[in-house]
Order: sequence, then structure tokens, then C-alpha cells
Amino acid sequence: MTNPLHLWYANAIMSNRKHSINNMRTILTRLIWYVVGVIAALLILRIVLLLFNANPETPFVDLVYNLSAIFVVPFAGIFAQPDYTRVYVDTSSIVAIVVYWIVAIALAKLINLDR
Repeated sequence: MTNPLHLWYANAIMSNRKHSINNMRTILTRLIWYVVGVIAALLILRIVLLLFNANPETPFVDLVYNLSAIFVVPFAGIFAQPDYTRVYVDTSSIVAIVVYWIVAIALAKLINLDR
């Protein structure tokens, strides 16, 4: 005969494991969205600064360009850059934002696959 206390204990352990896994999935999903949100905000700021022809010699603009460059490099050269005299549209940053959001969606779905 099975001891009811053992069954209760086994069920409690399984429930705890499921709860821990769900908590970890939630934390990972939130972390993914946070990181991608910060990257997207940085790239949007880069686009705006380039669009309004911000002075790259100012410390803030230089910081934004240097921080965002690593995220734009993989997408550089996909489109030919239009030759504007005053306005510059950074298409590489736009493509980077779209790709990083798609990757984030895919990772979040993968983490929560069996929910």
C-alpha cells in the first residue's frame, strides 16, 4: 500500500519544479525583451541623430554612435546609402531593429514552447 504522505511529498516536489521552471522562463523572457528594447532604443536614437545631422564631435552623439555601431555592423551595406546633402537615413539601423525584434520574438516563443 502506498503511503499518502509520500504521494503528497512527491506531488509537492513536482509542483515546485514546474513552478521553478515557469519562473525561469518568465525571467528569461523578460530579460530578452529588456535587452532588445534597450538595443532598439539606442538604434532609434542613432537614426534620429543621423536624420537631423547631429554633430558627431559632441560627446553624447559620439557615445551613441560608438555604442550602436556594434549592432549596425552586421547589416551595413545591405542597401545603398542615399546621397543627401543634409539628411541621412540609416537603413542599416532600421534593418537591425527589425531583425533584433524578430530574434527576440523567436527566442521568447522558444523559451515558452510547452506552456
